[in-house]
Amino acid sequence: MTIATLVLAGMIGFGAASAMTRLYEPPAPSDLEFPSLQPEVYREAVKSMGLAELAALDSMKGSRTAILLGLWAVSALVFVSSLRMLRPRGAPREGVRRVLGTSLVVSAVLRTLDGAQAAAAATRAGRAFDQVMSKSNEIPGGWADGVGAFLWTGSSIAATFVVGGSLLLLARYYRSDRIREVCIKLDEQSPS
Repeated sequence: MTIATLVLAGMIGFGAASAMTRLYEPPAPSDLEFPSLQPEVYREAVKSMGLAELAALDSMKGSRTAILLGLWAVSALVFVSSLRMLRPRGAPREGVRRVLGTSLVVSAVLRTLDGAQAAAAATRAGRAFDQVMSKSNEIPGGWADGVGAFLWTGSSIAATFVVGGSLLLLARYYRSDRIREVCIKLDEQSPS
């Protein structure tokens, strides 16, 4: 479980840092063009979606910065605490376990807030995609209104649910009485 926590914390921290980079160094509009996409309307819809997402993220730059910085810092604390659970090097495991459990809860809250912002941006991006696609005659039967917004928002919510839920399950694991007792026994057995 500790290795899974270590890997998850690393991935979340890296994701927060990557999102921060994209927030402050967004791609140029020319980078959102994909000439290989066919048909032409799909290429235009993807570009419109990318521009809408960038505009949505830019409108929440201040709060998003605070959330991503907090998520990165707490993920780093979870990462280091996980390492200390594996190799305590004189640190009491019981104290590390308490820090780890609390850090995982805080990380789940921050990841949920990050996911809510990502879902809002995905909704705007999906609507922009839908607007371009609905005006096209290239799609047989036409484009169903709201499909893009539904898919992008749904995938964002699903990712938030999986990651946030995993963090909460790990927090519950580390905060359990059984793990507390194991840590206390290990602390008693290890030489000071």
